[in-house]
Amino acid sequence: GPMLRGEPLRLSGLRGKVVLVDFWASYCGPCILAMPEINRIRTDLHAQGHAQHFEVVGVAMDRESDKAEQFLGRVSVDYPIIIDTLGLGSSRQSCRARNLLSASFEDLLGHVMAGRRSS
Repeated sequence: GPMLRGEPLRLSGLRGKVVLVDFWASYCGPCILAMPEINRIRTDLHAQGHAQHFEVVGVAMDRESDKAEQFLGRVSVDYPIIIDTLGLGSSRQSCRARNLLSASFEDLLGHVMAGRRSS
């Protein structure tokens, strides 16, 4: 989809990386809470030299891009954001599923980072 933030994405630029795809919407309360934390994790990992191995791509599910823009004015992130023009995450169920996915991501990230520390 079209870019809302960041440089145009090329899948080849993500090859070999762990990519967290962050589906979010301006009406999603958990998104407001989680996005700054996801951004902090990304920033920390990139500062530790893991930019070659980890990236976050945000997908705005709002049907109107101006709502997503207003949201990003309040909740600033550094990772690229694209607009979901295909309607992949148009259901509000996606917002509820975010809590489970966030917990799974934290578990995965903990295992990845523990593995990197022990090697």
